[in-house]
Amino acid sequence: MVKQLSQFIFSCLLFALIASQAYADSPNKIPWTTLTPDQQRALQKFEPQWQDLPAQRQSRILTGLTKWKQLSSEQKTVFKQRFEKWQSLPPAQKKKIRDRFKLFLKLPAETRNATIKNYNQFKDLPKARQAELKKRWSSFSPAQKRQILKRLKSRNYRLQSKDRRQHRRQTH
Repeated sequence: MVKQLSQFIFSCLLFALIASQAYADSPNKIPWTTLTPDQQRALQKFEPQWQDLPAQRQSRILTGLTKWKQLSSEQKTVFKQRFEKWQSLPPAQKKKIRDRFKLFLKLPAETRNATIKNYNQFKDLPKARQAELKKRWSSFSPAQKRQILKRLKSRNYRLQSKDRRQHRRQTH
């Protein structure tokens, strides 16, 4: 009797979970028929599974399509080249890149912003200077690289602490 009751309760909970998930997705889903003919042409490969896609994915696909249409032909060419490069990577390397990106997203916002700022500063350098810095970095041993990174983190922490102290003095 207890076993049957626990199975019944488990079944009800499972059904409720499935039903709530279906209900949660349904109001936000975008029916294929509501897409414009232009969107339907562009997303034709998605039509067979469109209704099975989660609402969030449908929305991301439409957002991506909108952004794609706003790109210049030059930007589209660059994007296609990058996508082809991504497609040609071995699965292990794709996984490594995804894992590193997940780690990046877990960093504090301050650190992420500083990293992006540093990357953009590097990209703004002339190509010759970029190549010089890359060559110099690759010449270091792993131990030297760790030591440099440790020093930079410490320096960055000291700079942030100094900024915080100055901010506190100004506000108090």
